[in-house]
Amino acid sequence: MEKIKLFLYLTDVEYGKRLLRFLSGRKNAGFVPELVTSDEGISGAPDGAMREAVILTDEKNERRAVSLAERGQGRVICLSEEPGRRKGKIFQYQKAEGIYRELLEQMGLTEEAGEACGGEDTEERGVYFVFAPGVSGGTLLAVLLAQYLGKQGQCLYLSLAALPLYYGEELSGNPDFDRKGTGELLFFVEQADFAEKERSLRQDFGTAHMLAPISHYRDLLDCPPEDWKRFFERLRGECGYDSIVVEMNQFYEFTPDILAMGTRTLALWESGLCGRIQRAVFAHYCRMERREAAKGLEEVELPPEYPGWVREWTMQPLAELSENPQKMAFVRELLRRKKEGGEEDVYIIEDVR
Repeated sequence: MEKIKLFLYLTDVEYGKRLLRFLSGRKNAGFVPELVTSDEGISGAPDGAMREAVILTDEKNERRAVSLAERGQGRVICLSEEPGRRKGKIFQYQKAEGIYRELLEQMGLTEEAGEACGGEDTEERGVYFVFAPGVSGGTLLAVLLAQYLGKQGQCLYLSLAALPLYYGEELSGNPDFDRKGTGELLFFVEQADFAEKERSLRQDFGTAHMLAPISHYRDLLDCPPEDWKRFFERLRGECGYDSIVVEMNQFYEFTPDILAMGTRTLALWESGLCGRIQRAVFAHYCRMERREAAKGLEEVELPPEYPGWVREWTMQPLAELSENPQKMAFVRELLRRKKEGGEEDVYIIEDVR
């Protein structure tokens, strides 16, 4: 199938990079995006595998836009400051999703099966643990993961952290410790009306749902692994959740057993020597207990922008996080990374303190 070569020729290079990441993440089979920073980057006809070239630009000068089209031997679509739909123009000040869909329409393409936000990663189902002992930014990673998976299907966010932050959809300096959630539902783990109880306890959490954390830490410590296993099974089976994101940042008696229940476990450690020590201690604990949890960990490589995300995150509503192309592209690529056998992948975490 011949594809369209889509050149992104934008004066705001940082905006261009973000848009490129978003469009690349859509994996549409009909076009191949490329960011160019000069006229020379779009000179010449597309190669034999491309049926034509399209230049998306924020160039305001009509003559200049025509010259770009001639140089690239293709047609130009201009980002416009004026709202509304017109041939050859797309309103710039809208969400990337809107720009993407208008691009498809103007290029005569359709949303390819499996590439859209609602279907591209439907195989990414199961229970996801974010294990971040002593590392700031672990909660943010769990929240971003829940927002991304919430766009793919039904997702539930749970915090089994030692000191949880979310008791509702918004962060609050006065947490509602009386709000019922995970702890109460655990008492129903063998009851016939488990699913009905879950629906009465769950809260909206951006694109996902959440259950308030356990109100007393002793309940967390006393819950045996077999109850957690049954808990996750019923949440996915009877409550209809495609995915569950579980945040953990402490190590106690049942931690290795619970982590072993995950479809995938994403681990964040400190940077440098401290992180190497943490990994060695965790593996040592697991060997002492003859547990297999350490073998299934996937160590996360965080982008350079992550420290800034952590600083900004408490001031951002979940809707803003879920609609941020850069953050969602990071999660998408993180989930696409698979182990292919052999030795474990090793990723280095940058310090986010």
